[in-house]
Amino acid sequence: MRLSAVRAPLLVGLLVIGSIVGLLYMVSKVKTSVFTGAGSYAVHALFEDVTGLVEASTVTMVGTPVGVIESIRRVQTDYGMRAKVTIRVAGDVTLFGGTKDESGRVRGGATVVRKQSSILGDFYLALSPGAFGTPLADGDYIPMVVGTSGVEAVFEQMEQMSQLYPRVEKILANVESISDGLAAALGGPEGKQNLTEIVSNLKSISHETRSIAHQAQGVSEELGRLVQEGTISRIADNVEGTSEDAREIARKLEQIVSAGDVQTLVANLSATSEKLAAVGTQLTELVDKGVTPRLTQLDRIFRNFERVSLTVADFADRNSSILDQTLTNFRDVSEQAVALFQRSRGDVDEAMGTVKGTLLSAQLSLQKLDESLDNVRQITADLREGKGSIGRLLTDDRLVEEIEEVISDTKGFVKSYTLMQTEVQLASSYHWHQESMKNVLSIKFKPKEDKYYLFQVVDDPRGYTTDRFVVTQTNDPDKPPVLKEQEETTTHSLKFSFQFAKRFYFLAGRFGIMENTGGIGLDFNFFQDRLQFQFDLFDFTMSTNPRLRSQVEWEVFRHFFVAGGADDLLNRSYRDYFLAAGIRFTDDDLKALLLAAPPINP
Repeated sequence: MRLSAVRAPLLVGLLVIGSIVGLLYMVSKVKTSVFTGAGSYAVHALFEDVTGLVEASTVTMVGTPVGVIESIRRVQTDYGMRAKVTIRVAGDVTLFGGTKDESGRVRGGATVVRKQSSILGDFYLALSPGAFGTPLADGDYIPMVVGTSGVEAVFEQMEQMSQLYPRVEKILANVESISDGLAAALGGPEGKQNLTEIVSNLKSISHETRSIAHQAQGVSEELGRLVQEGTISRIADNVEGTSEDAREIARKLEQIVSAGDVQTLVANLSATSEKLAAVGTQLTELVDKGVTPRLTQLDRIFRNFERVSLTVADFADRNSSILDQTLTNFRDVSEQAVALFQRSRGDVDEAMGTVKGTLLSAQLSLQKLDESLDNVRQITADLREGKGSIGRLLTDDRLVEEIEEVISDTKGFVKSYTLMQTEVQLASSYHWHQESMKNVLSIKFKPKEDKYYLFQVVDDPRGYTTDRFVVTQTNDPDKPPVLKEQEETTTHSLKFSFQFAKRFYFLAGRFGIMENTGGIGLDFNFFQDRLQFQFDLFDFTMSTNPRLRSQVEWEVFRHFFVAGGADDLLNRSYRDYFLAAGIRFTDDDLKALLLAAPPINP
């Protein structure tokens, strides 16, 4: 190979490398000199997840840049593994440490939030200065850190809902045990009959309850009437008068006893009886011995009778008014007692009848309530045995298993879908020999860190080339009998690529469709994927060698990259060199678009 043949490509490559190095130097100087001057200070924040954050990215406050991410490191804390993000903040920005309340929570301190910027999907840090506490110094930690926000926070909450599934299962088990008996009773004819009986019993209970209430109201009204009419007062007055009469009789009897009249009367009666006994004895002696010799004794007897009669008459005269009043009082007491019992007997009998009726109604209501409870126990027993439509539904374990499977599948799908990253890339390259531009739109779906799916739409100035072989048989002596011709047709149309990639550390292998043909590829990634060496081998249907393409890509800063390389190195006639530039960004809106897209029906 002559030196002049490789001179031009070598000079182009050196120029590209020199331009890249110079551009990187200038960008890094401009990027870092803004917030790393005198007076700036560094603060730290601990995040659980720093996906989408890169070093040297801008940190904002109320939408204006106030600092940059200086470094991102993994650290071990008391709460597990965390990402320590060091933020270099401008000197004119003051962050406060906040104050702690009684519960130990920080109030009014500085806050850092990991946010997603509009539809581009990339992440950045936003600061809030706070208002209380002492200002943060160099090396201090920001007290309040918010790791997720927006749609990502919603999906994280959906993932945390999986912790509720065991509790939901317990609740379902309790509901099943409680409603085992209700199912059959509510489903079949027996259940309808039982419900009808329950309703009827409840109506009867309510009717009896109203009846008892009415009766009780009647009793209270009757008692109120008796009180208003003065019957109760009259009964009390009669009892009080009777007690006063009794006290008066006792008092008068006491006076009689204290006066000694009773004792005198008893003594006189005793003396009289003794005298009568003596008279009888004397009369007997008189009959035995004769009346005549005893005339003197008869005279004494008559005189004695006369004295006795005088004594009795005198006692009657002196105590006649007391005895008359005593008899009158006893007669009045007896009449009042009889009248009292006659007046109150009707009221008492009526009240006792009302109470007996009320107790009877209450007993009937309790019996009906017992019947209703028996019906409820029968219903719960039938539901526990799984009788009826609802009973079979609640006791069917297959339904619970199917619900658990659906929940598990949904959980896995949501988790895998929320973890998937979507990257969109648009690159344009200039080819020297073709003297035209090539444009490539790439969409990368990355469900895991070690694999992704790549879809590309390619606008290639070389077009799409197809080969056609034509075999012609002829009898013309001037032409060969069998003529074989090859026709090559090139059309300008879009090409498509769909590849599957698997990564092993810094090496990533790809295979699939490359620009409408089968192919394979290798990527070598260095410096946190900012420098990439890419090799593609495809289009094996060409009559010559397959198409080999290599390029070097450098990410100047976030979202922007430049590249350079050679295309179709194995075929000298098609070999070409190119320089490229492009942008890339993550876009989670594509995931939502794919999820909401209607299914494709054949």
